[in-house]
Amino acid sequence: MLPRWRVQPNVPLAGGETLGGLGQLRELIQLGHIDTPIVDVTWGGGLTFAIKVAAVAEAFAKTVAFHDCSGPVTLAVSTHLAIACSIVTEQEITRGFYYGWYHDCVDQLPPLENGFIRPPDGNGLGMSLAADILKRPDVAARATEA
Repeated sequence: MLPRWRVQPNVPLAGGETLGGLGQLRELIQLGHIDTPIVDVTWGGGLTFAIKVAAVAEAFAKTVAFHDCSGPVTLAVSTHLAIACSIVTEQEITRGFYYGWYHDCVDQLPPLENGFIRPPDGNGLGMSLAADILKRPDVAARATEA
């Protein structure tokens, strides 16, 4: 049975980007409430979490999209992951952030070309934090010890 808010069952829906647990996204997928789960790698718990959600979605013949609102490093991680997952059909970007403050934080972003995104060239994520980022007055840095 579809929830009351899903009044037109033939209209594909995407959602879940603000959820932070595998159980929450699994429930959305299993109950059929959404067609494409949107996964935020940072909010959800990292790469392992995102890969698990993609596996659950694949088991239910659904595609996955990765969310972009958590910063340029998350966008780079998500873009790499999107390339690696066969069920990803799109990578969300927030244009206002991408063309705005993201450039202030890193030396390069995943390039956008003709409506497509790809990982930046280079080792690792293909990007580095801006050289002066920890010295900026608008940045708060904290370290934790194990």
